[in-house]
Amino acid sequence: MNTVQKIKSLRKHPLIELLKHNKGNPRTLILMEPLWGIPYNLIAPFATLYMYTQGITDVQIGLILSVAMFVQVFFSFFGGIITDKFGRKFTTMMGDFFGWSVACLIWAISSNFWLFLIAVLFNSFEQINQTAWYCLLIEDADSKDLLGIYTWVNIGGLVAIFFAPISGLLINSFNVVPVVRVLYLVFAVNMLIKVIITFRHCDETRQGKIRMAETKGTPVLQLLYEYKDLIPKVLRNKEIMKVVTVSVILHITNLVSTNFFSLYVTQFIIIYVFVAAVASALVVPRKDTLLQLNINPKERARINALIMSFTIAFASPFGYFSGWLSSIDRRLPFVFTFTIFIVAIIIVGRIRDPEFANEHEEVE
Repeated sequence: MNTVQKIKSLRKHPLIELLKHNKGNPRTLILMEPLWGIPYNLIAPFATLYMYTQGITDVQIGLILSVAMFVQVFFSFFGGIITDKFGRKFTTMMGDFFGWSVACLIWAISSNFWLFLIAVLFNSFEQINQTAWYCLLIEDADSKDLLGIYTWVNIGGLVAIFFAPISGLLINSFNVVPVVRVLYLVFAVNMLIKVIITFRHCDETRQGKIRMAETKGTPVLQLLYEYKDLIPKVLRNKEIMKVVTVSVILHITNLVSTNFFSLYVTQFIIIYVFVAAVASALVVPRKDTLLQLNINPKERARINALIMSFTIAFASPFGYFSGWLSSIDRRLPFVFTFTIFIVAIIIVGRIRDPEFANEHEEVE
């Protein structure tokens, strides 16, 4: 097969076909993902080193993470209500602006514990954005395309991961603090651009318009009270709880790898890249697809928000725990993460599609 034939064959690949035919929100959000992914992965390996270099201790880093995760539970819990009342598009834009643009500006000038804490608290707004963004991404797409859409999102993330060594080269040439400050400023500008593109090229979903109309004039407290019927249904759904377990494990691994590996892995950046790539490629697309196929589309925003709240709540103690492990030995968080990641792979492997078809207890 010559080069021309290979190119023609590649053009007919299911993922390429999916991207060509899925216009509107899915394609726009997929193509925009590098605006977030590239600066995030340039900074992530060195974010903790950036704090540590300025006098923030391992235990303080763990404390910042645990406090932030407690606040994130609050934002996640209300994320579904806010997404339904104000719409997927508007909520996504506000989450990107406050949770990333403003947070990155604060990170860029941070030099003490309190500024870093404020930056992380602003970044907690991103949890509201998570619920809205997922709804905006998939609600107007065909269910058969979900795995492909999530795969494209993860491909964007994987490509962005391999930009990480560039920041290492810059830090070796200059210094960690000025380099990371500039990267945070670039990140803030990128996310502002992302907000503008979302405003101009994304549309509110059909289900989003329905939920906005249904919740118009309904007090937030009343919407919050309705969770009393929804929470037991989520907890009784075995398949959703399996995915929640995997989500908790992945959240912990991301927490540890993002915030503690840089103290140990700066000398072994290839390992960091490899672990992140394997995690995304093997687990995340299938986990996200199985979850969305198993929930009622009418309640997608609130159920996603609940699942995110459960995930962060169960994972929150591990921020301080990881800081404590790192204070003993820089390698211990890595060992801990590797161990629970293996557990996640095993659980995902045991979630079978027929289980979803035969035991489809849809949460209503």
